Amino acid sequence: MSKTLPARIMISKPGLDGHDRGAVLIVQALRDAGFDVIYTGLRRTPRQIAVAAAQEDVDVLGASCMSGAHIVLLSAVVKELDALHWRPTLLLAGGIIPPRDVENIETMGYSTVFGPGTSLKSIAEAIAGLVPARTTRSATSAPTWVQMATQLTTLELETTRWVEKQPQSGKIVVVAGQGGSGKSTLIGSLIKVAQQDGLKLAVLANDPANPISQGSILADRLRMPMDFDADRVLIRSLPVHGTGEIVASSCGQIATTLAVDYDLVIVETIGVGQNQPVAFSWPHITVSVVAPGSGDHWQLRKNALLETCHTLVIHKCDLPEAQRHMLEVQQVLHDVRGDKLPALFKTSLDDGASAQALLDHLINA
Repeated sequence: MSKTLPARIMISKPGLDGHDRGAVLIVQALRDAGFDVIYTGLRRTPRQIAVAAAQEDVDVLGASCMSGAHIVLLSAVVKELDALHWRPTLLLAGGIIPPRDVENIETMGYSTVFGPGTSLKSIAEAIAGLVPARTTRSATSAPTWVQMATQLTTLELETTRWVEKQPQSGKIVVVAGQGGSGKSTLIGSLIKVAQQDGLKLAVLANDPANPISQGSILADRLRMPMDFDADRVLIRSLPVHGTGEIVASSCGQIATTLAVDYDLVIVETIGVGQNQPVAFSWPHITVSVVAPGSGDHWQLRKNALLETCHTLVIHKCDLPEAQRHMLEVQQVLHDVRGDKLPALFKTSLDDGASAQALLDHLINA
């Protein structure tokens, strides 16, 4: 039995132009129209865009070009997709594109070209008319990781109870914390050192769906590296539908499936509040992330994650107020947990050594 989910759309910016105001507005408008939307950020290579689209198994890939190099860049994106033996259901192009180039771009495989002055409403309506809901694609001749990505879509759409059929070789780590604590940047640092160590690492990044439109902006990927070996690193965004949930309903099934082939599966929850401990049977380790600026010791005492987490990471330790925050965290830990303290790590964005120490701990714990 399957469920219906909104179509998944990726908006990309190939090339070197620095104009993304229009792309950002399109992302917002598509979310408001009920779609799940991923934005790649500025200055991405065609290869990076193709890999990200395939890993996310998007239904729609849109490329925005404002630099005048649209013919070269849009053609390069298609070539990279073909090299992966995978394509989305719908390819779209937009930006400063002269009418004389539209036929050439459509010949490449782009279904529609949105030129200057196209309304946000008409873009959303055009996509809804062509791909109204999440779909599945075949990738039988594609690389193994691409085939895995399409299989994850099937798991997202499945509603029946699942049963583990293969032994897991990897560990599942849930990374939780308040919004803005730096979970995504921390995971980005772990990706970098995992590549250096030759490990296979998968990330499931959960983001909340909008309660009004039911669409979502899946933005965690923006803060993670896009230059990686796709055979060893897989990043997948998951929209979380339902008030009070911190991960998607399919997250446990997807995580345990990935743990068969990956050394480490990191599940990033949505930003959690004061009454949301991690209460799942499938993680091996629960990591709580806190950062300076998240409140005084009274706020820490109300943090349910501190009472239950296996590992605590104090992130952004390069900030000026970090030392005071660390002392408060340590005092609260002793008050609420006595001698049953979690493993404690201090990290910052540019400190590769601290990320390496944390990764070694997660692998060996």
